[in-house]
Amino acid sequence: MTYNPGIPKAKDILADSQGDLLTNFDQLNTIYGTSGDHVAFNAAAGAGKHKKVTFLSQGSDPEMDSPETRENELALFALEDGIDTELYLRKESNGTVNQFTKDGELFLGVHPVFAINLSDLAPDANVGAGTYNFTVNNSFNLDTANTKRLTASRCHYRFFFTNSVLDASGNPTNKYIFTANGFVNSSDPVIGKVPNTAVYDNEVQPNYIDIEFVNQSNKKFSALTGAVIMCWRVQ
Repeated sequence: MTYNPGIPKAKDILADSQGDLLTNFDQLNTIYGTSGDHVAFNAAAGAGKHKKVTFLSQGSDPEMDSPETRENELALFALEDGIDTELYLRKESNGTVNQFTKDGELFLGVHPVFAINLSDLAPDANVGAGTYNFTVNNSFNLDTANTKRLTASRCHYRFFFTNSVLDASGNPTNKYIFTANGFVNSSDPVIGKVPNTAVYDNEVQPNYIDIEFVNQSNKKFSALTGAVIMCWRVQ
């Protein structure tokens, strides 16, 4: 059965069209409620209320494909951004169009790509994949199997990402923002940074970042109480 918008016709006898009309009402209830975004009309409770909201993509150009808005109106709609279907919001009176989600997550202007909270960074002479001596308290996108200490007995690490950082077009990029903060049980300040090398791209890659923790004299710490490292991609 399908919905038939062409009934009743002008000369139809309603008694003869009753079956078709009942089918249409049944289909409306199914399309709107049972298989749609709303609670069905004949539900015991919540009839007509939303269960969810489904948005179909209106195109890919925020300037050309965004719906019009009048005064005192907001429009929430979906567009393709080159990778995924995302939500957008347009202000009243055909105002500014703002992206509402990115990569299926709430759009904040920057996109988190890596984070780790670690403690008990202890001396360890071992280097190599999977060799590090600290406790991971919380992490996001951390590849523990490949993360490693780069300098023996010093707080100098290469943190690998489970998923590489991608730009807005879906291509790997190392153009992201990062911060590293360390803590130690002394008055000696801790500086978290990318090592000073001639080739920045050797230290910051789409799939890893090198971080060392040093004091004001640029001497690497052998142990730390804890540290926090975060990386973001500007959207």
